[in-house]
Amino acid sequence: MPRGKDTKVWNEDLVTALSSREELSRQQFSQRQYLWRDGATAIALIRKDIYQYKSSGKIVGLPRNLTKSVEDECRAIIEGTSPILPVGYVPTTLEERKMVVLGGSSASDVTKINPYHKDPYLNKIKMRGGSYSILIAFHFSQTKTMTKSQLCTAAQNFCDEEMEPNFYSGRSYGAWSSKKTLVKHGLIKESRSMQMGRMGHMCNGVFEYTLTENGVLFNQALLKKFPQTTSSSSSSIVSHTPKASIKTHQIKLCIEPCSINPTTKIFETKSEGKNDINKCLGSKYKSKNEKKSIIEDWLSSSEIENDSDDDSFELSFKHLNKPNYIRDKKVTVSKEQLPPKIKIPDVIDLMDSSDDESESDPVLAEIYHPRKTCSTTDREVLRLLISRENNPENHQSIIETEKLPSTTPKLVIIIDNRERNRNATPRHMRMELTRHLSKTTGPIRQVWPSHLPIGEVEETQLNYGDFAFAMKGKQLGTTRRLPVSIERKRLSDLVQRSHQADHWKQLQRMRDCCEHAILLIEGNTKKVSNFSSYDNIESEVESESWNPDHHTIDDEHAFYRFVARGILSSASLKILQTKDEQASYRSIGATGLVASLLPWEKDAPKTVPYTKVTVNKLYNKLKTRGIPWQIARRISEELGSIEQLDRIYEHCDGRARTAVLVPIIKESCSGMIETADSRSLLQYGQVETWSAAIYSAWYTKLYDPSQVVGMYEEYKFFANDRAQLLTALHRGKTTERAVQESNIKDEISLREINNFPRRVRIESCSDFLTIFPSEIETETFYRTVCVEENPLGMILPTIVMQTTYCSFQSDKLVVCVLEGSDIFQRIQDAATSQSAHDFIEISRTVAEQINLECSSFLLSPKNDRKVLLIRGLGPAMNAAAKGFTYRAEYKILTDLIIAELMLRHKLVVVHAYRLANDLEMILREFAMGCFYYQLTNRKIR
Repeated sequence: MPRGKDTKVWNEDLVTALSSREELSRQQFSQRQYLWRDGATAIALIRKDIYQYKSSGKIVGLPRNLTKSVEDECRAIIEGTSPILPVGYVPTTLEERKMVVLGGSSASDVTKINPYHKDPYLNKIKMRGGSYSILIAFHFSQTKTMTKSQLCTAAQNFCDEEMEPNFYSGRSYGAWSSKKTLVKHGLIKESRSMQMGRMGHMCNGVFEYTLTENGVLFNQALLKKFPQTTSSSSSSIVSHTPKASIKTHQIKLCIEPCSINPTTKIFETKSEGKNDINKCLGSKYKSKNEKKSIIEDWLSSSEIENDSDDDSFELSFKHLNKPNYIRDKKVTVSKEQLPPKIKIPDVIDLMDSSDDESESDPVLAEIYHPRKTCSTTDREVLRLLISRENNPENHQSIIETEKLPSTTPKLVIIIDNRERNRNATPRHMRMELTRHLSKTTGPIRQVWPSHLPIGEVEETQLNYGDFAFAMKGKQLGTTRRLPVSIERKRLSDLVQRSHQADHWKQLQRMRDCCEHAILLIEGNTKKVSNFSSYDNIESEVESESWNPDHHTIDDEHAFYRFVARGILSSASLKILQTKDEQASYRSIGATGLVASLLPWEKDAPKTVPYTKVTVNKLYNKLKTRGIPWQIARRISEELGSIEQLDRIYEHCDGRARTAVLVPIIKESCSGMIETADSRSLLQYGQVETWSAAIYSAWYTKLYDPSQVVGMYEEYKFFANDRAQLLTALHRGKTTERAVQESNIKDEISLREINNFPRRVRIESCSDFLTIFPSEIETETFYRTVCVEENPLGMILPTIVMQTTYCSFQSDKLVVCVLEGSDIFQRIQDAATSQSAHDFIEISRTVAEQINLECSSFLLSPKNDRKVLLIRGLGPAMNAAAKGFTYRAEYKILTDLIIAELMLRHKLVVVHAYRLANDLEMILREFAMGCFYYQLTNRKIR
């Protein structure tokens, strides 16, 4: 029997429950801590869901290797007879605080004069960095002592970087390394506890970290520097529509019985207000902090417009999920208490961020007036905040909401069920993406538009890519697969499997079925040389020269050559570079959000044939038409499918089709052996004639192309150039005429090849002459053309690369260079000039501005490739995060801008560190990629 849609999944709650019991047992010197630890590990290892059927009460999904005590405790937790967190356990995270009933705060009084307000270390702390997240985790915790695992779990919600290190992802140090600086400054204290061993003896336990008194004072100074920390962590963050106001208004509200006149203003006493709140919220919410959080989650803000002259009006809301006795609660507010410009009537969107709700739906608001009552629909968001001037409980009121059915499709991020960060935690990636999307502290949730339902995360087996995006309709239940797919590769995995070209085959599959095939590379490119490739065949002849046909990545130079190879191979391939797992989650969520807002002409296919099948089809088609199997294999491995070769020929000028495949087969022809006497294919023909033979075989004039194979094998020993023989046979010539043509040398073509060798034409301004000098004595593979201003009339510093060969030339590769500090300044300017909450409009505006500076009427949008090279974006964001004007949304805004540039404007974004030799190294490798992989598909006029 399938699981119901509203059935609760208990995996994460059970891990939390057993981990809390482990910590409590450790503090009590009990050996049962190992029992709970093994149980939590066993549950974290499984991928399937643990849930309970509502009808029969049967619990399914529990692992079979649990001990009897752990299994009984898990069943008791699911059935509700045992609490998730045991009695006596002190919660350490915001999620754990929501699971238990807590009393008032017990923080000690501190002196009014804080010596840390002017501390130099305070100015160095960046927002959502390692030190910041550790201190904020202590601030929101009910205890001053935590272990490393507890502290990393609690601090991850406030950190944009991964807390723990991971060697396999190329990250030797995580954000947790900042604790050394905190210990050095005396803000936290590190100590090692004693615990009961498995054999009943006392032994050294785990390291514990305690917030000192100086740390409490430093936290207060830190919260004063970043005041948005408390508001963004305790209540939901709403992304407004373009007309939303950036100002925050405070309004006094009260609960009023339905029989009272709407124009009468009533303020309740403290006891009456508290009892009414308890009655409305029920027994589930007994904590004072939870009551405030629930009330604030029901309210949202916007500008208000009232053209009436009356002093007050009434707002009434209903919520279908609340009990009947709290419905029809009405709120009376005076006109003076409202900010100007509330429009009457209005239908507003409220963000309900409680645990049971994960999406924003339209809410009907009826505005009662003494002389008129009406209701309409509008997309503006109204937030009515509670004023707490004297006592937080004096003037609290509850606005109940009534959800209307929404027809807006919901974004679904699909993860391949074989993709994971660690084998020990197969559900970690899905839960982290869900936290980024739905939790109030999630970065993606902070920029999510209010008119869109909050996205979901699902796991299923994907035929191509690791992440996919779909739009799910609510009413019809239809799912539409968007033509955007992401293949995630850790830098270590990319390097170690590069010799077998596994990554290239995966990109080929995505390219053939997606309009945007994105390769997400996770890790620091400076550490590429720390890893080595698997299956490095020892029998191959070792040579100091580099073979462009191979896909092996062994250093940073080879990595950027691979990037250039992918960019030049297809216009649908894009690159995403991230620092760690948390940055990858933000980029995936931002890409999905932008993709859900774009119009797509067609959907992506759900199933495609395996790469091996498409490669074999291309190989067999070439081989059955007489092409030597060595060349057929090389072309099939490089292009991957019949459709790709068709696209190349259709994209070419008619006169350039015969030589377009020269760069693909040039380097490998010298090593291709056709006969047993070890003579290479170059001794039976030129590379140019073999390329022309492939074109003639592809568009053969014969009714049965397979009959050429027999004639070719019979007469090839009489031909000096076997490629010309094959070309003549496919053109319908007789065998005698074909042999005659194969023995005639084309002196004009040979002279043209010798006089006009393959080179890369580089056009740039004088700023890049140090990288590509124009006056050089030695012969190089490029030719520099210096212009006074930026080429093609570009605004940004630009380099144009174009390969020439004989009388043919390729499309342009345009590389625009942009500094990371410039992007951050554009974001800041857009955020101050527009609505502070309209993040989608901000990202769209900045992306359009950058695209205009990278555009020219001399470029062909379909043929030419545009690359935006961003230098030093990470250091620029880290430096800005130390200032008090920095906002936590700036990093996710940067991800949205990059997604807009990729999907809407079809730019390829490449990141580079802002070092002295980085720009020179990247541009040189891009020029090398043009020399070896760029196809000359145009005739030079």
